[in-house]
Amino acid sequence: MSFSGKLAFWGVKKSVPSGTPLSQCQRVKVELTLTAPEDEEVLQRHGVAGLRRHRLKRLVAEANQAGATLTYEDLANILTCSLSTICRDIAELHKKGEYVGTRGQIKNIGRCRVSRLEILRLLLEGAAEHEAAARFGWDLKNVRRLHHRFHQAVQLFNKKMPLPKIAKITRLSPSLLKDYFTLAARYDLIDETAWLEADLPSAVDN
Repeated sequence: MSFSGKLAFWGVKKSVPSGTPLSQCQRVKVELTLTAPEDEEVLQRHGVAGLRRHRLKRLVAEANQAGATLTYEDLANILTCSLSTICRDIAELHKKGEYVGTRGQIKNIGRCRVSRLEILRLLLEGAAEHEAAARFGWDLKNVRRLHHRFHQAVQLFNKKMPLPKIAKITRLSPSLLKDYFTLAARYDLIDETAWLEADLPSAVDN
């Protein structure tokens, strides 16, 4: 098979600062390779998931070379899959030591982290787990796991357990835990004494 499929896409310009709303971001037109001759061999050797990750890496690399970045949402739309699938794919690639230069990675935005926090915010405001799963395109079991680990982390924090130990028990990074505790504090789930002793007041202002 020698067919090669190209796609014209408007990616966010690399120089756009983090925090800029996507609707206000300057865009760069890039030509992306959606399908290529080597894809058939990749599919045979690594299956559907392997092919999707191969294409994901190619799309991101081509966008970067053209001075643009792709968001997780861009990749989900181009590859016609859910946002949670893109998150899992990039996590698997990172485990293998393969860097993927999405906008979130380059600008240290962490789009999947934002998804987690938005899901938790929705749950804290009274939404059901299945509603949050449907809204963000996550599997219900993953939302339940997220919800459980969040409350587990908050309970351990309120018991004044050191952050490194909480990270080890929950298998969550210290930086993500700080985001969790900041969110929990906004919903009055954090013990004031534990918060002050942990010396995290600056995080509340973010």
